[in-house]
Amino acid sequence: MHGLLEDTGLTLERINSAINLLWGKITVDKTHKPAEISRLQEPSHSIVPSMKAVQYWALLKYLPLAVGCDVPGDNKHWQFLLHLSHLVYLVFAPRFTHGMALYTSDVIAEHLSMLVDLYSNEHIRLRPKHHFFGALCNNCVEIRITNWYVLYAI
Repeated sequence: MHGLLEDTGLTLERINSAINLLWGKITVDKTHKPAEISRLQEPSHSIVPSMKAVQYWALLKYLPLAVGCDVPGDNKHWQFLLHLSHLVYLVFAPRFTHGMALYTSDVIAEHLSMLVDLYSNEHIRLRPKHHFFGALCNNCVEIRITNWYVLYAI
């Protein structure tokens, strides 16, 4: 979010205002409204206040709709956010096919590459858990699992 704010001139006030306006109009996810963002905490630029997972998910889901018209489409941080949103939709799909698992594996690899390209100068490095995430899709393909929650139970 920090890079997006720096590059585009968006402000937290504009984002909060757009989210509030959107939440007044939508009829789904009413109980998952993200908290108003007061600041980005240094040095990690994490969002303050902290939110529940469903609130972060709602923010990721609706932020493009709320402020997309204010962001240049070719902004690299915006593209990364949209890519993350796409990846989250794939990972949390209720069911998937063999082809979808292979595609998700490619999307994960591309996302990790984007993460390193964009943020490696900010001392963000990949951890083993990032690499295991990519292997998860390959395991689904090998043992023909069609639900993510079945894989977690194994």
